[in-house]
Amino acid sequence: LGAPAAKQVGKMMVGTTTEGTAKKSFFEDNGTPFIPGVAVAGKTGSLTGKRAPAYNYNWFVGFAPADDPQIAFAVLIANEADWKIKAHYAGRRLVQVWLERRKAIDAQRHAKIQGESLVLPARDENSGAVISRGPS
Repeated sequence: LGAPAAKQVGKMMVGTTTEGTAKKSFFEDNGTPFIPGVAVAGKTGSLTGKRAPAYNYNWFVGFAPADDPQIAFAVLIANEADWKIKAHYAGRRLVQVWLERRKAIDAQRHAKIQGESLVLPARDENSGAVISRGPS
């Protein structure tokens, strides 16, 4: 199956956020996307407990941008019997926060804790490339 099958599954996952079970979390009622210009691929799921303590478990897994994945995520939420939040909404918010903060997130990617200190790598001012990771 390989890459062609994976691409087809990815397209179906985009369909989940554009016309399927997660559409309301990714598009306003008038069709305006909550995340303009970024397609998110996702899969929803749920299950309900039958015995106490019975929760409604709601999950959403996905990746974004769908055409050039840079973030993958999984959300699992346990709600009381009356739904409070759906996992695909939390997934959408996660992608929005990542998009808003990805430069800061990338800048910290090589950070490490040494003793009681946070050590950040030295970076080139123009390219942002890591110059030195600090002492090992």
